Amino acid sequence: MLNDRHIVAAQLEHLEALPGLERALGLQAWQLSAYNRCLGDPSCDLLVAVSSQGVEGFYLARTVQETAEVLKLGVRLDAQGQGIGSALLERGLEVARRRGCRECFLEVRSSNRRARELYAKQGFRIVGRRRDYYRDPLEDAVVLGRRWAGRTHPGGCERGAG
Repeated sequence: MLNDRHIVAAQLEHLEALPGLERALGLQAWQLSAYNRCLGDPSCDLLVAVSSQGVEGFYLARTVQETAEVLKLGVRLDAQGQGIGSALLERGLEVARRRGCRECFLEVRSSNRRARELYAKQGFRIVGRRRDYYRDPLEDAVVLGRRWAGRTHPGGCERGAG
């Protein structure tokens, strides 16, 4: 919990806020139907930071075997700088470890220093680069990854965004 904020597994009532939040952050917004499908997908973890002000941030990752991939992480502009992104990422990584994931990857715009610093604090290191990956504006993606030693849950990555 961050003040009156809670990080929870997303529910149907949270989804409507996500495409608008993405657009406000300059992210490529998913359709509401894509988020809806994610709720029923055992390989997908969708977490939200909620408060009396509504959804303030979200984390979306998918898992395949022992690997997690962070697809999206965003915090409402007026709520940035309050530790919400860090808390969402920490909880998401905790979920991945509990599910038995041994590694996690993500892409980030090369110019997004703030996000890269956040990821570095969580142990992510540069593992590659994707040229001209992003559009509007055209920009490289830095591929970041981190690994955990050992397995924390037998059987690989299992559903449990808890």
